[in-house]
Amino acid sequence: MKKLLARFRRAARGSSIGYFIQPRKVRFEWQDTPIDWIPQQPFASYFINEINMILPAGEFWFCRLYNKVLPQIQDEKLKQDVQAFIRQEAMHAQAHNSANKDYLTERQIDIQRNISLMNGLFNQLLADRPLGLQLPQWSERHWDLFRLGIVATVEHMTCVMGKYALITANGSVRAPTRPCWIWSNGTAQKKSSIAPWPLTCTGIWVAVIWPVII
Repeated sequence: MKKLLARFRRAARGSSIGYFIQPRKVRFEWQDTPIDWIPQQPFASYFINEINMILPAGEFWFCRLYNKVLPQIQDEKLKQDVQAFIRQEAMHAQAHNSANKDYLTERQIDIQRNISLMNGLFNQLLADRPLGLQLPQWSERHWDLFRLGIVATVEHMTCVMGKYALITANGSVRAPTRPCWIWSNGTAQKKSSIAPWPLTCTGIWVAVIWPVII
């Protein structure tokens, strides 16, 4: 464990990618997309559909959080990566808003309860001042690191889900939905290389341990 933690401490905190992230504004048409859009896998389809209700509020929260820590980044390439990440996240949130409104709601799925819960989670509980409470100055950096750890974990989780939908399903994702998940999977893989920056790893457990060891 000590060797592992020492490796995290020595890890480079610059950009880890050799390409530039290009934010893309996209639009999807949902009218022909069934609820069980992964053939023979209704649970996986419904589970990923549920993620749509989490991501609009979550991704706008990502944007606010990364804008907050952006001035702390000294590596210029990484700073460009993060700025592109922020722009892409804002567009991504709008795409999930569209899925909630034009895909799930149109199919008589009540999304309001979960949307309200997510708004409370990201706008209040995980805010700079959680539940309106002013944090002690010494804890502010740790709170930012903890929340960035959540971002890192979510980005890797969505990357895995995208790969599952596209690869494990043997490319059989139904045509109207396939472009959305190709795009989501690609952006998740790119963003997963940006999200772990302050933690130098991808697990949320590091966000919990890190404040103790620095």
